[in-house]
Amino acid sequence: MLKKAIISTAVFSLLLGAAHAWIIYNEEKIGFTFLWLYALLFVLTAGLFAMLNFVKGYDERKMGLAFIAGSPMKMLISLVFLIPFILNAGDDARLYAIHFMVPYFLYFAIELYWVFKLLRSK
Repeated sequence: MLKKAIISTAVFSLLLGAAHAWIIYNEEKIGFTFLWLYALLFVLTAGLFAMLNFVKGYDERKMGLAFIAGSPMKMLISLVFLIPFILNAGDDARLYAIHFMVPYFLYFAIELYWVFKLLRSK
């Protein structure tokens, strides 16, 4: 299950990143710094999947708790990554925040899909 989740998330990352690059191709304010965001979100999501897989092997009843603990950690790490971009953006801070939040919530939806699938397979 872990391998399937990571592979599907990698494919999702490539497709979403390509669509995002195509949409903002001529946007000089953002450039391609958002690609680091996709790399970070993929690594954090894969780490969360690995943590859930570990918890499943240890005690399946605590997988939901592990997800609830891992999601805020992912949010905090993502915000630490985003804050320097927002502080240096000046008037474009809202633009950076939007370009961050949309992929973040799409990755969160993918996480929820795999977590529910993992919880149902108990």
